[in-house]
Amino acid sequence: MSIMDKSIASRIALLLGLFCLVLCAFLISLLQLLKMLSEEADETVNVALPNMAIASYISKESEWAKGILHDSILCRDRFVHLGVVQEIEARRFPENVLESLEALAVDPGVKEKIKNNLHELNGILAGTNQAVAQRIDNLRNTERLVKRIRTLNADLPQLERELYASGDPGFNVWKTAYSDVLTAMLLLSMHHDRPYSLLKSEIRTDVKRLLRSAEASPFSGRLKKLSSDAATMALAEDGLLALYEEYTALESTLDALKITHQYTSNSLIESANAVSQQSWTSIQASKKTLAERYAIIVATVGVTFFLAVFLALFIYRSIVRNVVDPIKRLNNCMLDRVNRIPTPFP
Repeated sequence: MSIMDKSIASRIALLLGLFCLVLCAFLISLLQLLKMLSEEADETVNVALPNMAIASYISKESEWAKGILHDSILCRDRFVHLGVVQEIEARRFPENVLESLEALAVDPGVKEKIKNNLHELNGILAGTNQAVAQRIDNLRNTERLVKRIRTLNADLPQLERELYASGDPGFNVWKTAYSDVLTAMLLLSMHHDRPYSLLKSEIRTDVKRLLRSAEASPFSGRLKKLSSDAATMALAEDGLLALYEEYTALESTLDALKITHQYTSNSLIESANAVSQQSWTSIQASKKTLAERYAIIVATVGVTFFLAVFLALFIYRSIVRNVVDPIKRLNNCMLDRVNRIPTPFP
């Protein structure tokens, strides 16, 4: 092989090697870039989806707490309330939510706010259950007093028959005051919407009038006992007025707890929505980044394709110019010589 042949072969081999090298480098870079994009997308999804699931779980638990609070406030029976308390204990709120919250990959401030809201809701549920239990006891004590009041009221006709024949005018005054006291207490036991201060004043006034009329009656011994029982039921520390004050205080406490729960529950739902929104935003940002990088990849593929075509054409032209064309000229020369056409060798 001549020196010129070796030079041509080496140039062609160099061009082919350069082409293969550029193509391999491009393919390797493309594979690395695709792998990196896939890992980034997986990482974003692995963080965002659990966050959204936990946020949805927190919102669901908040709605459950709202429902169980409403059920607890409506309880008027001890066994029904015990079932509500057992449901809360079985659900382990908010321990289950706090366990899930540890896996939440969000801003520490948001996580701390959610924790505080959960503890507040748990305290509200505990306070509500305590107030409801006290209200149930209050209603049971009120019911026992009402039964005693109705017993006194039922005994009044018999007493009236026994004492009416005496013709004592003081008995009629006592009977009127006695009936007024019992009626007012029965009205109060139904938690009527009349102004409490007015009804309380009426009961105290009627009790004083009842005791005075019992003293003035010639049958004061028997009437004093009934008057004293009625006064005790109304004014004692565990009497109807005290029970009504306790009932109204408990109702006010439950109303305040409902308002506090509404605020805390809304705050918790807002925090959960913020977590979901943050996760969705991160997914959208990752999607946008992937789209931009894929655009870069497409552009790079296009540039590389045109570069490869250019190199291929260059190599092809080099082969044609240095190998094929000389062979063609030599072949033409040989054909001319065969046809006895004088032609010099190229």
